[in-house]
Amino acid sequence: MKNNLYIFGCSFSSPYHEETEEYRRYKTFCGGSFPNTWFELLSNKLNLNLINHGIPGAGNDMIFNKIIEEIRTISKDDVVIIGWSFLSRFMWANRKSKKWVNMNFGRNHSVLNGDEDITEDTSNEIVFNRTSNGTFQLYTEIINQRIELINYISELIGFKVFYWSCDPYVLYSKEIQHRDNTKIVMGEKIYIESEVDNMIKLIEKNGGVRIKEETNQEIYDFHLGKMGHQVMCDLFLKHISQLN
Repeated sequence: MKNNLYIFGCSFSSPYHEETEEYRRYKTFCGGSFPNTWFELLSNKLNLNLINHGIPGAGNDMIFNKIIEEIRTISKDDVVIIGWSFLSRFMWANRKSKKWVNMNFGRNHSVLNGDEDITEDTSNEIVFNRTSNGTFQLYTEIINQRIELINYISELIGFKVFYWSCDPYVLYSKEIQHRDNTKIVMGEKIYIESEVDNMIKLIEKNGGVRIKEETNQEIYDFHLGKMGHQVMCDLFLKHISQLN
């Protein structure tokens, strides 16, 4: 029986879907079908069953909550990849739906999530608190504490876990370079290259492009295109293979 590849994260870790106009246009651009994502390619390369728990728009609190929900399903020798999201994102309890919603800058984002309990000023003040120099370090430390807990659980169960982020301040800031880099995908490479401060920039430096570049700005979407996913798979495969 094959082991599993578990994926957690935001839209950079979730499949293409047809809920947005950009993705529908991109599917047409690609000839009627979406290209394989980095995690689909990687699961094939590693010969693992793919179990994806990526949540479009999710912040790090929601990602961590999803990990806790699923942690009992993860078994020995499984591989878990966690893509931490932007510090600016936060969860907000929607009184109308009685559910958590993902929040970011501004009122427009809250409207898209069906939330009517927060003003644009309040949302922006929360984001400012989470991303300002002098306070963002407190939020990254929360992520570091969660990483230590996940690492401990991985040792108890015997699964492998790796981390990456699209936010330069979550895993790659100078303050945390002393931490164990073997679990941070391409961490050492990102630390030593001053012009590269997160995984997406490393992908771009290695020839991977986003949808907006792949379509000549015709579809202005910042998610990875076909070559971006291929490069990301190759980087992850190289990092994981070096540790086996």
